[in-house]
Amino acid sequence: MMTATTDIATFEAAKRRPGERRRSRIILTLLLSLFLIYSFVPLVYLVLSATKTNGDLFTTFGFGFGTEFNLWQNLSDLLARDNGIFMRWMFNSVLYSTVAGLGA
Repeated sequence: MMTATTDIATFEAAKRRPGERRRSRIILTLLLSLFLIYSFVPLVYLVLSATKTNGDLFTTFGFGFGTEFNLWQNLSDLLARDNGIFMRWMFNSVLYSTVAGLGA
């Protein structure tokens, strides 16, 4: 029969002081918060820009709404452009990602 012995000093050395643990959590939270902001700022800009007219894109503040809400007209123009080629691109993207997902 084998028995394992552990040295108590090993466990005590591995323990952290409460202040160190709290500091590391604060640093981790700050880093994750910065990453979250870094990731979502372009998405917010994209959504807000989709609501503007072409003129408002360059004359208004980037992170604000334009003089008029133009989202539905912009989406209609996008879907009608070049006989609906955007929907074909969307279908291709869904098809490729589905095939790649099934093949993985």
